Amino acid sequence: MLFVSGIKGILQSYFSFFSFIFQIISIILFIIIFFFPTRTLIFSIITFLNSALILVWEPENVIGLLLYFLCLSSIYARGYFNKKRFIKNIISTVILILLILTELRFPMEIFLKSLLEKISVSAVLAVSLLFIHSYLFDFFEISSSNKKLNLAKFENLTSRDAEWLTAILNKVPYKNLAMEEKMTEGSVKNRMKIIYETLGVGDKQGFLNKYSEFEIYFEEQISNSNE
Repeated sequence: MLFVSGIKGILQSYFSFFSFIFQIISIILFIIIFFFPTRTLIFSIITFLNSALILVWEPENVIGLLLYFLCLSSIYARGYFNKKRFIKNIISTVILILLILTELRFPMEIFLKSLLEKISVSAVLAVSLLFIHSYLFDFFEISSSNKKLNLAKFENLTSRDAEWLTAILNKVPYKNLAMEEKMTEGSVKNRMKIIYETLGVGDKQGFLNKYSEFEIYFEEQISNSNE
C-alpha cells in the first residue's frame, strides 16, 4: 500500500511539473498569437499540448477530448487535410487512441466508464459538426457567385499583386514568378509575405485555403459624382 501511494505521489509530482511547463509554453504561444493572429499553427500546438496533458493525467476531464478536436479543427481550417486525407485521418485517430489507452493504468471499471463517456461526447460532436457543415455548405453554395476578390480595396496592393495571386492559385512556383519579372526569388517571397499579411491570411497556405475558389482581380472604383 505504501509502495502504491509512493508511485501515485511520484506520478502526481510529474503531472504538476509537466502541467507547469505546458502552461508556461501556452502563455508564451498565446502572446505570440496576440501579435500574429493568423498563425493558426501555433494555436494548434497549444491545444494539442493541453489536450494530451489532460487526456493522460486527468482522463475524467472531458475538456481534454474537446481540446483534441479543437486542435484537429484548427489544422483542418489551415488545409492540413487537403492532401492525403485518409492517411492523416488514420494518424489523428491512432494518436487519440494511444492517449486514451494510457487510462489502462486505472481499474477496468473506471477505464470503461471513461471510454463510454468519450465515445458519447465524440458522437455528439460529430453530429453537431455534421449539421454545421451542412448549413455552411448550403450557405456558401448560395454565395458562390460572390467569390471574387478585388485587390483595389486594399491599400498598397497593385494589379501586379493580383496577377501574382492568380498565378499562385494556378500552382505557379515563386521561382517562376521571379524569372518572369526578372527579380530574385527572395524579392518575390518578401512581396508575397506583405500581400498575405495585408489580406490577413498569414501565409501561402492560409491564402490557398481561404481563396482557392476565388477570382482575383484589380479594379479601381470610379466615382460618378460630380464635384
